[in-house]
Amino acid sequence: MTATQFANNLIPAARIHPISKQLLEFYRTPNLPNPDLRNNFVQGQGRPINRDQFIGRMDFVESSKSQWSGRYSWSDENQLNEAINLNGSKIVTNFNQYMGSNTGVLSATMVNEARFGFTQLYNTNGPELAFTRDVVGSLKIPGLVGNQFPRGAFAFSRNATNNLAITQRSGDPVADFLLGETFQAEAAVSIASAKFRSTGLAFYFDDIWKITSKVTMNLGLRYELTPPWQDQTGTLFNGIVRLDARTTLAAPNVADRSLYPFFLRQGEPRQNCYEGINLRWPDIEVRCDGSLGNRLVGVDKNDFAPRVGITWSPTQKWVIRTGAGYFYSQDAGNPRFDMARNLAGRLRDNSRTDLPHLTWANALGAIAWRRCAP
Repeated sequence: MTATQFANNLIPAARIHPISKQLLEFYRTPNLPNPDLRNNFVQGQGRPINRDQFIGRMDFVESSKSQWSGRYSWSDENQLNEAINLNGSKIVTNFNQYMGSNTGVLSATMVNEARFGFTQLYNTNGPELAFTRDVVGSLKIPGLVGNQFPRGAFAFSRNATNNLAITQRSGDPVADFLLGETFQAEAAVSIASAKFRSTGLAFYFDDIWKITSKVTMNLGLRYELTPPWQDQTGTLFNGIVRLDARTTLAAPNVADRSLYPFFLRQGEPRQNCYEGINLRWPDIEVRCDGSLGNRLVGVDKNDFAPRVGITWSPTQKWVIRTGAGYFYSQDAGNPRFDMARNLAGRLRDNSRTDLPHLTWANALGAIAWRRCAP
């Protein structure tokens, strides 16, 4: 392949791609002299944190046998990790929390304390301009999936501007970028999405015995029901490892495919495991037999947790306390959401080196045609 070299090695303004022109806004002008065009920019970077919060509390004595308490908390926080010219990242967190309780004296030896609460939490991280400016949408790159959070990536090499007629190093990645000649394009097949719901329940009973004037014992029993998260979309898949098949150097591959892991879809048994899914795993077995139900994790209904505490006061100035209990680790949200990423696979395409063919206009389009139809 041959091409005409730009006069004086300067790209005419008319040849600079419109999308590249838009992105030049985020490419800073050098502020350090360096004829090699490297290490020629310096910028101080900070990590400002802005936090606003409000807490209000209310106490009400209804009678000598009933007391009420309530609390409302609100917080809004954002943390910015600065980078070169608006290319940083930020973390946004806000929540609303409501709590109420009632302490009631039922008899001379029995007191009941009831508590209830509601918490709404939102937490996310993304580019510095997220929620304030939709850069991805304004670029209008054909085939780019997503919103103001990038769902694609582009890499530029000296592939398009490289001179194949000479053996020395030639071409320039920035020149490829200005011309809109991408070397590698990567895009998400779909955006990871899940709607997790779970309702937990817990009860606690305890009593205190004054064994002697110096020894007090506290016995309690807690019961908790915390079902695993359930995805309301019905499209969650979990990777199941049937057997820990160990390999050796002599036999590095497992020939028996019945030992291979497989994907299991949530929900009741169905005939088409890919129903409503625009992704296929051609070399991975997929099951939808309903063996793990909608949650893909079994529900444990036997979480009883006894507690015991002992206080010994040998003198008026000394108190020794000890205790023991049974506790359960609750289900975390992030590992569960990772299963939703099984449907958010990424595809990648590279431009040819002998005849470059990927540009801003078709880079992601070249990937899109490979996506399997439902």
